[in-house]
Amino acid sequence: MAEVLAVIGGVVACTQLAEKFVELSDKLKRYRKIIRDAPKQIDDLREDTCLFATGLESLAEGAKKAFEGHQQTRRVQRVTRNMDHIILQGKNIRKAIRMLLQDFNLSRAASSFKKLRTRLKWLRRQHHVQFLQVWLSKMKHDVSFLSTTFLIDALLNQIKSLEAQKLAVPTALLEDM
Repeated sequence: MAEVLAVIGGVVACTQLAEKFVELSDKLKRYRKIIRDAPKQIDDLREDTCLFATGLESLAEGAKKAFEGHQQTRRVQRVTRNMDHIILQGKNIRKAIRMLLQDFNLSRAASSFKKLRTRLKWLRRQHHVQFLQVWLSKMKHDVSFLSTTFLIDALLNQIKSLEAQKLAVPTALLEDM
């Protein structure tokens, strides 16, 4: 009877060992993919940051133009406060990404060892990278939302201005709405 239990125990141990090897293999595949794709991820993050910075600058300029000559109503103050917050957040995320990326220069002239070391460092910082990617994505959506809001406000103001002057509102302007 004890021999049967020992055999069953051995089978269970082998099964658990095989399961751990499969888990380890999956992790190694995932890590290998992250290491292999590190240069592309780094380039993509740099590019996304540049696009975000351009969008943020356009939004700030658009906001200034949109509120020129407006009286300081509560709505204008609230939107201005939100803009200031988004601009500050934008500067913070750009700084964080710049600090992260300054360590990751995978130039073609670098030695194979240095490239491998840099890729392993990228792997180690994946949680931080993913956090920054999510934060950047959220900020891009916020900038897009506010840009759309400013565009709609500008169109509504043009329509109101034309209606106040008793002029016909062009259908192209109404279609943009």
